[in-house]
Amino acid sequence: MKKGLEVSSHRSIARDLVCVILFAVLPLLQGCFFGTFQSARTVGRGKTSGTIFLNLPTYVSEKDRKSAKRDNYSPPITAGALYQVGVSDNADFGVQVIQYGLGVNGKVKFALNGMPVDFAVAPSVTYLFGRAQLSPMVAGIVGKTWGDLDIYAGLNGAYGPDWRERRKGVSFSDLPTRVTWALFAGTKVSVSGEAQLNPWLPKSLVFELGVPLDIKYNLIYFGVGVGGFSGLKLPF
Repeated sequence: MKKGLEVSSHRSIARDLVCVILFAVLPLLQGCFFGTFQSARTVGRGKTSGTIFLNLPTYVSEKDRKSAKRDNYSPPITAGALYQVGVSDNADFGVQVIQYGLGVNGKVKFALNGMPVDFAVAPSVTYLFGRAQLSPMVAGIVGKTWGDLDIYAGLNGAYGPDWRERRKGVSFSDLPTRVTWALFAGTKVSVSGEAQLNPWLPKSLVFELGVPLDIKYNLIYFGVGVGGFSGLKLPF
């Protein structure tokens, strides 16, 4: 019996390693990170969760599109993945991968006495390969949960490449560095009855809107994420 448990444990560890590797080597599109693709709710102590996301830009008006075309401006597409571990009921830690970079992230949820919403702070640091630079980001998230539905919104700020200068012919390594800001809002729909499902199957869909600030052209990012790969249960 003990031998059977050991084999099962080894298989579980192998699956966990495969999952992490898949997230780390996920082929990404060219882009940066506008938004969070996570609500204010944390994963939960001893649990894990992963999310794969894609974020596509669109111009608010035809005037903005034509203006950007005249300036040879090319808005980045955002794509990537997050993998998070619940170190407590109110704190997560994880890894993330986006184009040109790999980093770590965290999230701490705060209880707001007398308030009907949750509030969380989600910091991250990404190492940008093409620039040999650390790019920190922090997001403030306000959210509300109704059963399997999460609604959230917030503001994030990042220190890194100035995407306002991302024009055709300008390489990623040549972009200047500055602080960028973005507003975001989204919804996360989870599948109930988690215990009856294969823990390695997706359990949630995330839809998010992101609005980069301080950009000459009015842009909105429409994003979708698939999440909830919670096959790993940690013993704490």
